[in-house]
Amino acid sequence: MLLRLSVLGTSVALVGCVSSVTTRPHRRDEPSQKLREAAVRAQDRDESAEARPRALGTALRAFVENDFFSLRRRTDRYYTNGLRLEWNLPPTWTPAWVESLARSLPLFPSEPDEVALGLSVGQNIYTPADITDPAPRPLDRPYAGWLYGGLTLRSLDLDPEDGPLAAHRDVIHVLEAQFGVVGPSSAAATVQTEWHEWFGFRQPRGWQYQLRDEPALDVSYVQARRLARFDARTFGIPFEADLLANVGATLGNVHTHASLGGILRFGFNLPRDFGIGTIQTSVADAGASTSVPLYLFAGVQGRAVARNLFLDGNSYRSSPRVDREYLVGELRGGAVLGLGPFDVAYTFVIQSPEFRGGDKDQQFGSVFLSMTLR
Repeated sequence: MLLRLSVLGTSVALVGCVSSVTTRPHRRDEPSQKLREAAVRAQDRDESAEARPRALGTALRAFVENDFFSLRRRTDRYYTNGLRLEWNLPPTWTPAWVESLARSLPLFPSEPDEVALGLSVGQNIYTPADITDPAPRPLDRPYAGWLYGGLTLRSLDLDPEDGPLAAHRDVIHVLEAQFGVVGPSSAAATVQTEWHEWFGFRQPRGWQYQLRDEPALDVSYVQARRLARFDARTFGIPFEADLLANVGATLGNVHTHASLGGILRFGFNLPRDFGIGTIQTSVADAGASTSVPLYLFAGVQGRAVARNLFLDGNSYRSSPRVDREYLVGELRGGAVLGLGPFDVAYTFVIQSPEFRGGDKDQQFGSVFLSMTLR
């Protein structure tokens, strides 16, 4: 009898222990639950990132600028020709150490959506107002040419908000190093002389007075952003508009200046990019658009100039020079048409005088061609 009571007591005790164990909270499962929740949040972020349009991609771009493309009949004066070819590399080609560098740079976002590199090559040609005069013109802009190559780093920070009325406050940061040569080695004299001979234009007769050879290096930073966006399609009207702004600075023996500008775009199917710009204001981005873009734009651009080698003359050798203006402004307007992977644009630019005694303002046209490969 005593043995039975002992066994019964032991059984009750075991049942109580088991009951207390089963009702006790599983503290070891709490870390696993937190890990699962973190994984779900990470997956949501990845899906959100994939849903965003990729604004940086592989693109081949070309700028051709010439005063012949302007509305003024007088050509071959001051900034007379510019050519720039760009190859924008896709973000998937960006090495990990470059991405780390972009995150650590001042002014650049610490967590960008995309980081990409770009390559460029270009040539600019400058002449006085009258290229047929063989005599030196000490009060006029000197002959000069610049041949350069460039390496660009682009870092994009996309606005997480979306929708037809969202502001889309996207921001792109562009750091570019341009290196080359100013002077006879730029081949500017040969290019203009041969071009004019082929097409029967007036022959330049003063290239013997051009600026002398000098190594050239410029480093520039530009930040462009979308300030506001309006989509009338919400109200059944097929029309869009946005406002873009840019601020930047350049430091080098060719150019040293600070810049500020803005662009208003209005039309159909605006791409989610930062505008076309010109050779001097290109931000080298390839915008994403699901439809055929067709729009007009108008903008202003200003520069506070501390150095312009093409006006100040060579850095360490005697050469022709003029007194430059410290403030230079631009008015610009144009149109953009997209045809599948191709974009075609024209920009008309009116620029205030860059030096004292200059022949009124400067006008030139910029033709832009782009092929996006995604």
